[in-house]
Parts: sequence; structure tokens; C-alpha cells
Amino acid sequence: MIAELWDADSSDKFTPREKAALRFATKFKESDDAIDDDAVIDDLREHFTEEEIIELGTMCALTDGLGKFTKAMNVVTWAEACELNPALRERGQTAAS
Repeated sequence: MIAELWDADSSDKFTPREKAALRFATKFKESDDAIDDDAVIDDLREHFTEEEIIELGTMCALTDGLGKFTKAMNVVTWAEACELNPALRERGQTAAS
């Protein structure tokens, strides 16, 4: 499942609910304005209650914030992260192109 996270929407390993959560998390990470869209929230509402949407958003905020803080404190360098997961390097190179 982890290997298929990069293309979860086309994977048969994730439920529609999981795919909606992953789409939201991806948009959340894209930019500050990426989730400020009724279509994004409507997609979540097909699979989650209002309370669950708040919980999912809070979890994304905590995870994103912790990642930024960890990077700022140099807890794990990008090179070290790529050694742990080589797919990160490939994805980073694709994004930089």
C-alpha cells in the first residue's frame, strides 16, 4: 500500500474513503489555498462526517507542522530521508523538473 500512495486514486488497494482522505492530505500539503475550495470539502463530505473532516484537517495540520519543524531543526536531512525511502529522491527530481 505504501508503494501505491503516490498514485492512490488508481490503486485498488485503497477504499473510496481512504482515497478521499489521501486526496485531501495531498491538497493540504500543496499550498495554503489548495483546500479552500468547495469541491474539496464536498468530496470529503461524501465519505466523512463534519466531525471526521475536522479531525482529518487537524491531523494534516499537525503532521505538516511537525514536518516543517523537524526540517527546521535538522532532525532528519533530505539525504537521510531519501536513504530511508529512495522513492522520495525520484519524486523530488520529478518535481524539480
